[in-house]
Amino acid sequence: MKAWLRTAALLALAALTGGCVAWGPPLRMQVRDTFVADALERDATDLRSADPTIRYWALIRLMQRVDRRAIPLIRPLVRREREDVPIIRAAAVQTLRRLGDTDSLAELALISDDPDPFVRREILKTFGTRPTDLGVSCLLYALRCDPEEDVRIEAADCLAQVGGRAAIPRLIAALDDRKERSASVRLAAWQALVHLTQTDHGMRPSRWEKWWKEQEATP
Repeated sequence: MKAWLRTAALLALAALTGGCVAWGPPLRMQVRDTFVADALERDATDLRSADPTIRYWALIRLMQRVDRRAIPLIRPLVRREREDVPIIRAAAVQTLRRLGDTDSLAELALISDDPDPFVRREILKTFGTRPTDLGVSCLLYALRCDPEEDVRIEAADCLAQVGGRAAIPRLIAALDDRKERSASVRLAAWQALVHLTQTDHGMRPSRWEKWWKEQEATP
């Protein structure tokens, strides 16, 4: 019997018996779990739909419900081999982040070269939520090598949160207009340095390099 039919039968029984089947916590939990199960079953079906709009809105619903049981259903959608619509791949990464999926970080690192910059930004945002060596390495690589300005800015912003000392030399290098042509990226790198070090040496990389040498020389 379908879950919703079982719940309907319980509710009808409670009504017909005048409350002999008490509307207490067990029955309320049964109703809640039934509708959650039904919603998960519906979303699992929608994630397999040929219509990208249906797949997208299934992810939005899962993100709103924060149902961790959906994580195995969502993980395949971050890969280009499984999902060819960039906005859905990005939504899948965002939903996994919202659900607190920490087991997919290694896979996200493998796909951090996704051809769509919006997807790459969402992946970097995930790495920026918790400090891991793998995540910091991906953020440093993106700051140095990603061709898109917005992605490099995102990398700098995330490094401000999780980069630690390992990020300081790369952020200093990003201040150099010979290496980083984007003024917006240089500004993001400076802001990240100020946040990480709680000191400010302006936008000139030479001042930061001198300060960093002094810090490294300090026991």
